[in-house]
Amino acid sequence: MAQAGNSKLLQVLTSPSKLASRLDWRKLNEGSILSLNIHKDRIGLALASHPSYGQGPYTLESIPLARKSKVTEECKITLSNIIEQHKVCGFVVSWPLQPDSQRMGAACGRVLHTLEQLLASSENDDGRTGNKTEATRTKATTPLISVNRPCVLWKDSQAKPVDESDAFGRLEAYAKVPSSDRTVHIASIEQYNTDNATVASEVWNDFMRVHWPELHREQEHQEFVASRQKHNTLLTQSAAIAAVAVKRGGSSADDANYIQAAV
Repeated sequence: MAQAGNSKLLQVLTSPSKLASRLDWRKLNEGSILSLNIHKDRIGLALASHPSYGQGPYTLESIPLARKSKVTEECKITLSNIIEQHKVCGFVVSWPLQPDSQRMGAACGRVLHTLEQLLASSENDDGRTGNKTEATRTKATTPLISVNRPCVLWKDSQAKPVDESDAFGRLEAYAKVPSSDRTVHIASIEQYNTDNATVASEVWNDFMRVHWPELHREQEHQEFVASRQKHNTLLTQSAAIAAVAVKRGGSSADDANYIQAAV
């Protein structure tokens, strides 16, 4: 069963450049990409349209997983609704390599385990789907990830490069002396749960930065300008409040000065 699941997963994996080209082709049809960040107990989601529209990723509500990271039927139906409503043409899945050695660990295993469940048929072993409507059964049995809707395992492009092994297969990363500032190292936090520090929107932003660098820089500039405009607006409002408070006198002046200093 494991080999069959791995074989199916390999068929729906694609290269990052091909997924970016797919979104370019689907731009006029309002196609979108769904970023997934898979945790032990949930799947983080972020939806993004083509960067040329100038819209940042939209973070969706996380989908909870059952015990042992099991993908339930409700989870599959929720994902199916998102895919259909937003014309999702592919997935960018966070690939949480260990930060110290950039090697695969338990977090990567969870990602593969969850993706294999999304590939599996939603029907029961005897072919029944219970007391569901025809539309619900269709959504439940339709593959969420397929050759026509592939996925990419995306690792952080700004992560520290992996040390190359020597002629004997040894890695320098395993010979480094631990930092003197830390006296306790907890593997369950530092290695097994490396995915906790990542959110789905950051996965898309990194993917966009690599494949549409000019659009990414333009979007960052627009966000910076909007942030400065908002900051200047707050300064103007607080200055006006302070001026009125000074004319009226009393403690309101102190409050206004405090607000202006905080901004």
